[in-house]
Amino acid sequence: MTHRFLNRKETMLIAAIDLLDRSGIQGLTAREIARVEGLTEAAVYKHFKGKKEILEAIIRRFASYDEKIGSTMRQQVMTEEQGLIYYAQTYAANYQGYPQLVTLLFSFDVYRYDPQLKALMQDTMEKRRNSLTRFILQCRSEGRGSGTMEPDLLSDMVLGGILKSAYYWKLTDCTTDFKGDVLRTVGILLERNRCTAHGGGAGAE
Repeated sequence: MTHRFLNRKETMLIAAIDLLDRSGIQGLTAREIARVEGLTEAAVYKHFKGKKEILEAIIRRFASYDEKIGSTMRQQVMTEEQGLIYYAQTYAANYQGYPQLVTLLFSFDVYRYDPQLKALMQDTMEKRRNSLTRFILQCRSEGRGSGTMEPDLLSDMVLGGILKSAYYWKLTDCTTDFKGDVLRTVGILLERNRCTAHGGGAGAE
């Protein structure tokens, strides 16, 4: 990853994310960030008051992609299927380009025992789900929908498919076809969504 045009606080944050990925929560310390960045611990504390503030910044960095993706989907007036495929492709590309962020998805020890961090992560995930559900509802209200599967259920299944693929990808040291797996999963969901719109639901003959 290139740090050339980033400010000092940003490079520290990237170093912190890398440390969390390599060493877990116990390995994420101001001393280690300082060592990686070639600084003193005092320089780290100049930008971050402590580990909790670093973790808050990491979670916010994790959530920073959401609004950009949602904005693109709205501005380009995508159909329901186009939007869901774009959503899946974009998240797969983001995670594939920055696999350290995937670690945060499954690092429950980072926020499980801190109510503030837990609330921040929960809010991030709920906003992600709600934004996708609103997009599906808007598509259907404007005649750009393609199915009748419950929007919140479809959102959960798309997000769950991305999480499943991300988990397995990291578990195999990023050696599987992450993007391909995500798109196959979403493709199956979209096919099922189309079937419900044409009377092909469970039990249909």
